[in-house]
Amino acid sequence: MDLSTRQRATLSAIVDTFAPGDGVAIPSASDLRAGDLAVSYAMRSPRDSDGMSLSQSLSLFDNRVFCATVLGTRGQRFADLSFADRERILIDLSRSRFSQKRMLFKRLRNIALLAYYTAGGADGNHGPGADLMAAIGYPPQTPHKKPRGRAMRALRPLTPTRYEIDATTACDVVVVGSGAGGSVAAAQLAEAGLDVIVLERGEYVAPSDMGGTDLDGLSNLFAPSPFWTENAQSFLLSANCLGGGTVASHGGYFRPSEAVLADWSARGVDTGPDFDAALDAVWQRVGVTSSMSAPAPRDELLEKGCRDLGLPVHTVQRAVDNNCDQGVECGRCGLGCRIGAKHDAGRTWLRDAEKRGARIVTGAQARSIEVQGNRARSVVARTSGGSWLTVRCSAVVVAAGAFETPALLARSGLGGQHVGKHLHLHPTATALGVFSDVVAPWYGTTSARYSDAHADLDGSGFGVIYETAPVTPAVASSYVPWRNAGEHLNVMRQLPHLSLLRVVLRDRGSGEVMMDSSGEPSVRYDLAEADRAHLRTGVDTAVRILEAAGARRIFTGQQCGGDYVPGDQPIEGFLGRSHSAGYGVGEIALASFEAMSTVRMAASSKRGAADPDGALWDAPNIVIADASMLPTASGVHPAGVIQALALRNARALATRLG
Repeated sequence: MDLSTRQRATLSAIVDTFAPGDGVAIPSASDLRAGDLAVSYAMRSPRDSDGMSLSQSLSLFDNRVFCATVLGTRGQRFADLSFADRERILIDLSRSRFSQKRMLFKRLRNIALLAYYTAGGADGNHGPGADLMAAIGYPPQTPHKKPRGRAMRALRPLTPTRYEIDATTACDVVVVGSGAGGSVAAAQLAEAGLDVIVLERGEYVAPSDMGGTDLDGLSNLFAPSPFWTENAQSFLLSANCLGGGTVASHGGYFRPSEAVLADWSARGVDTGPDFDAALDAVWQRVGVTSSMSAPAPRDELLEKGCRDLGLPVHTVQRAVDNNCDQGVECGRCGLGCRIGAKHDAGRTWLRDAEKRGARIVTGAQARSIEVQGNRARSVVARTSGGSWLTVRCSAVVVAAGAFETPALLARSGLGGQHVGKHLHLHPTATALGVFSDVVAPWYGTTSARYSDAHADLDGSGFGVIYETAPVTPAVASSYVPWRNAGEHLNVMRQLPHLSLLRVVLRDRGSGEVMMDSSGEPSVRYDLAEADRAHLRTGVDTAVRILEAAGARRIFTGQQCGGDYVPGDQPIEGFLGRSHSAGYGVGEIALASFEAMSTVRMAASSKRGAADPDGALWDAPNIVIADASMLPTASGVHPAGVIQALALRNARALATRLG
């Protein structure tokens, strides 16, 4: 994407309005070349629409007529206005009664602040980026300790293959994707004596190659798109590396509730003793334990607030070993475990698969599945170098994630009407508390405590859970409302005293994964009214938890929600203003790390794309083995459930293949 000189000037004006620095010690967005980073994010995306959207927005802000009629200028271009006038325009957009204006604001805000704080955190211990990090109290990056003993032996590198020229090869089963589901399927099928090839779009990032910064994680571990839903309301993260979401997650393991199991059983998926046995097998292989979940300060605050309110609190079980420091490195766990303590797929299932003869290919994105009759015969992949790899096979396991799995099937004309439908996101809202004592929210066990007090708000198993998460500058900036530049920066300067409480929704409503003109996935999702009601309850309770924990100032992720100072004003008044601030497009910051159900299993083809063993109804030698297969939202982090279902589906496929 080539921007004109005027477009680049407009982009600089926009990012500098969101993040002007302080004119003294704190650099502006332009000082950090955040505009260039914003462009690079758009250019990484394979979707033509992402680059076009940014380019068109910049052209509009450089158009005198648009600026006069929509932004309310006197005909000046945005870049020619004073800072005060530019800031007023952005504030007006954020408060507009028109959702399209709020959406425009949200798109610009998202890319500007993400670029600013990721650029700042990547500047090392010197330079303007380091000045920004020092100003907000975020410590400089430190060299990580090398793993010891068994962890060092377990970290012997995997040996994936890359294809640099066009090639054709063959195997029994192609596994597309190497995350929680694909890795398990590969290991199980290889154990059954089948010749397996794993195709992974991302690259192999060994612990020693992990940088631990937001920029490093976004660049090397996460998918280049989609970053946001079409309406810009929800930030989306999905993994794009060997090991997938098991590498880029907090390592927590949860069993589904009885309500969820009953729901899935009613939809035709067996959740009886065989499923329990599969869960037990997963827990044993990845070493799930509760002994390495020492509470971080933010967990202690969650626990105190819940106890004072009479709400239950539980310890998060995690798949880590005793090399986990539960400190500096653990706080960066979502950006990959640099000390190799997390039992991700690279340490477990993929290693098992490779030992049993499976071949792993990285930098290879499956673009189509070729079918004869109703049987898959080959998978065609495009490599990161632009060459093409064709793998002939007897069966295919698709485990590319809830965005890419339906995209692959849709490009191949497979799966029928349910492909891409029924998308659940576990939308996550936040409440943030500022405390007198230092919290250091980036430090400590990634997530050690949670509360399921409101996991069932409707009697059907739909509701919210409360949990904490490490807060890096980029994460904090995405949730802290931008009401003007100075206020946002002042909150960011209190980062060491900030605790973020996540409200994770088990969503009853659903969205859809669509294909854009270039054949890439795009996400359409709006909160259903029942889900908004549950989020309101969750955010209200999160505010009360933070108050009970001793926060001196509390605010939500709502753009116009204001803040609450306990003791200075009635809490009911603040909660009423929060309700009025809304949960619609551009009204609240949401994020999703757990997309599901876009190729769901069901008892019949009328209700889902795959049968209860994950096989497509219209092509039974194609099996789904990732979060796409879940009948409905799991309500908790789904890694363990995905692995158990993938184990069962792979066993069924191995039996059919004989």
